Amino acid sequence: MKQYGVALLISVGMGVILFAVLYLVFHNIQIAEGVGALPITGCHRIAEMLERRETRAHITAHGSADILTLKGFAITWPIIVLYGTLGMCAVDIFAGVFGGVTIAIVDAVENWKVNLAAQVAAAPIELVGAFMVGQWIGIRSEGRSHGIVLLVAIAGALLSTVLGETTDWSTGGSPSFANTWIKDTIIFTGIAFVQLAIGGLVGNGRGRNYRLAAYMDYLLSVLPPETRNALVDLAYEEARKATSTTV
Repeated sequence: MKQYGVALLISVGMGVILFAVLYLVFHNIQIAEGVGALPITGCHRIAEMLERRETRAHITAHGSADILTLKGFAITWPIIVLYGTLGMCAVDIFAGVFGGVTIAIVDAVENWKVNLAAQVAAAPIELVGAFMVGQWIGIRSEGRSHGIVLLVAIAGALLSTVLGETTDWSTGGSPSFANTWIKDTIIFTGIAFVQLAIGGLVGNGRGRNYRLAAYMDYLLSVLPPETRNALVDLAYEEARKATSTTV
């Protein structure tokens, strides 16, 4: 699982570079933070790419490799929770910035409605991003993973809130509205959790149904061409036998 550590370093490094460039261009820490979070949403995909590349290279060099079994294709739950939380958090940060920028461009709502309008504008991105994270969890989990999705959804929403408030305070935006700050924070964190949970649970269901196909895709991506063809032919023959016996 060392690929996941390398992938995290790569995605964080890319995020830091994007953050620095955008902050220098726009001088807006929220925009820079939102776009800088994008690479982190795909850190698990980078890990899978590295995982497959390493296996292919080992097969090419030595003629053999430790190819994952279907059971071994599953990732241990602490890693799933860590990367799922980071993914959900990054999705929420990017979606929030997108919603805020959209509302600022439209400039069609009163000040007290800005946060709620930004949440509505961000909802499609939040749901789609959470769907993708949930789908990955469903594919790479061995057993039922609905609880893990709910856990990473609430953890991601809370982490996003903490980072957002830290950014506000670091730029001098201390909550002068202290009497409503706690209430607003709880409400908008709750909205983010609901959106992340809905998207994540739908994606998780899709991932569980797609798990065998994803494992076959993994096998086909790491095997040499001649072996891939043999595997496909074998799968076809088994499918033909199964359909012929049921007729």
